[in-house]
Amino acid sequence: MPKAPATGMSSRVLLIVTSFVLVFALVTITIDADAATNSMTKTITAGADDAHQSDQGRFTASERSALIGAGNGRQANVAGFRFTNITIPTGSVINGVQFSMVKDQSQWARLAVNCAFDASTNAAPFTTTSLPSQRSLTRASVTNDNNIRRSDGQRYTICQGGQLASALQEVINRPGWQSGNAIALIATGPSQPAWARQAFFMSEAGVARAPQLTINYTTPDGVPATSTPSATNTPSATNTPRATPTRGATNTPAPTNTPVATATTPSGGGTTPVAGQPCPTWVHDQYVAQGPDGNWYPTWHPPTDRTYGCHFGHEHGDDPTGSPALEGRQVLFGYASIKAGMSEPHAGFKVSVWNRERNTHNAPNSHMTGYAVFVIHQGTAGAARFTTVHHDFEFHYWNPADGRRIHMHVMAPFGDLFVGCGANDPQGISIDRGNAKGMIQVSADKCFNNPNSPYEDWVTSVYLGHDGNYGNWEAYVDPHFAIFNPNTYCVVSGNSCTLAYSDVRAGTGAEPTGTNSWFKGTKRETYMNQVWIDNAGGNTTIWTDPYGVQVAPGAANGIEQFVSAVNARPQDPSNAFGADRNHDPDGSVHAPN
Repeated sequence: MPKAPATGMSSRVLLIVTSFVLVFALVTITIDADAATNSMTKTITAGADDAHQSDQGRFTASERSALIGAGNGRQANVAGFRFTNITIPTGSVINGVQFSMVKDQSQWARLAVNCAFDASTNAAPFTTTSLPSQRSLTRASVTNDNNIRRSDGQRYTICQGGQLASALQEVINRPGWQSGNAIALIATGPSQPAWARQAFFMSEAGVARAPQLTINYTTPDGVPATSTPSATNTPSATNTPRATPTRGATNTPAPTNTPVATATTPSGGGTTPVAGQPCPTWVHDQYVAQGPDGNWYPTWHPPTDRTYGCHFGHEHGDDPTGSPALEGRQVLFGYASIKAGMSEPHAGFKVSVWNRERNTHNAPNSHMTGYAVFVIHQGTAGAARFTTVHHDFEFHYWNPADGRRIHMHVMAPFGDLFVGCGANDPQGISIDRGNAKGMIQVSADKCFNNPNSPYEDWVTSVYLGHDGNYGNWEAYVDPHFAIFNPNTYCVVSGNSCTLAYSDVRAGTGAEPTGTNSWFKGTKRETYMNQVWIDNAGGNTTIWTDPYGVQVAPGAANGIEQFVSAVNARPQDPSNAFGADRNHDPDGSVHAPN
């Protein structure tokens, strides 16, 4: 991820008084003699150490590739991964654990899996009489549920986080644990949601593509880590996109995605990040991208930093990295709003990615051959949405079947405020906010009574390059953005709204701004409707003001937009997507989000 230009701050320095590195292929141990913090990466090499128990009841320990994730709707799908010679002394503290696998064939699909450890002091190999599903599991576990594209041959994190570290800690703390024993990670795909799984390579595909486990741990004072590895090549680090903070020189950096509380000093002497804790500001500020105007803007980042394992407390939705719709661009949070003289809170920027998908009804539509990235400012924790009409909207679209390509940044209109249980509530209350297209529907108090439920629907219509009266436009889009768990709702008072918390009204007992809230604004759905272009024979570069009105090239606060030189107005049904995507995988998100 690109960083902001240097501002004269000193380089970060790795604070290690004495360190040495042992590098071997099947186990890599980095020892910090001062802090006694170690990082170990283990790779499975024996066929009996990784096994698959399918939802059809079939057991195998010899397949080259296995489906990891949910079962067939009736039976679970379970896989086991045994790692030997775990040279962690008794009394050690587990700081972080990361389990990764290499993808077999590119695939965009949902993946739902729960990871825990075999609750034994020395895990046995997998056999027909010692199946993965028969193992007693640790109390702690971690669930991963996402819907993203994974590319063939790339290594991806399957499970990681504080709960996985706690699970391994349970094993290390068991009476009888000895350094050098074996551990087994059990990846259980529940019976539901059916088919939420993807294919990954097993150890039979070779060492480079075999499952890996990385452990960061601290040994007791005076107790060194030991190992007896065999020498081969160093395992490759995972390829998940991330911001890459500058570090001091070290021989063997921790693999990508490993949440390690490393003793480093950030530029300017900032706070050291700690896995499982809130990230220091400097970690967050590294996630930036350069705009076409040469300035740097905040961009997408995961809710948990993939280098340090610290939490940001908010999420930005789908990871847009590598989407064909971007055509090499990066998303820029606040680009249009800054041009318009506004500043919208960072946590509210949400990304939705469409990748040649079908809508919820599987109805034929032209977008099934297209790619899209939506970025909308849509927070539900504050009262600003009750009065703010225009919100920052970024849209990228590419459809190779008909030549439609759009790259736009505008302030999209969300006209009237409608308070009710859905946009079609006959008893809803409309609050006039001026003559602008679109609307925002927010929940009322009655929406918490059965059979209703709290829900928001943000509806807009964007005419790019229009003449000020919505004529002579070059591109038109009219998406909706829905929220199923808004953090707050509206109590109507006269012709305005008073902010109220959803958790309080629903009686959940949770703190509305805490990580245990039931209403974080994390469950969302995007509706892709019409994407029209009327620009045959025209210039592909169009200059507009922040509100989409065409202006002269280079005009003050003007925005350079892109629209392909085609005419295309296919009539499409509404395409709803994203409701099943988990944007808070480790439960670290809280309001404002």
